[in-house]
Amino acid sequence: MVEQSKAPWPCGFGVTKQSIALFGALNPGLKIAGYDVSPTLYLMGPDYRILWSDSRARMGHIAPGPIMHELETAIEKALAKPLKR
Repeated sequence: MVEQSKAPWPCGFGVTKQSIALFGALNPGLKIAGYDVSPTLYLMGPDYRILWSDSRARMGHIAPGPIMHELETAIEKALAKPLKR
């Protein structure tokens, strides 16, 4: 899907499970194929550092409203900082 849609954003498709675990998105206890990785949103800065994460909110069935507010706040905060060159 990522290749076909030519997604213009970075995607974790095809990375190793060890890399996914480093980002805290691996569900090691689940043995069901396709459920071993939690859908997780990250906001990354231009230096590829994680500025915000939804902490696997969808796995906890958390309402999207508060999560979107947190994300918008994190984006505004990131945009307010001058870029380091």
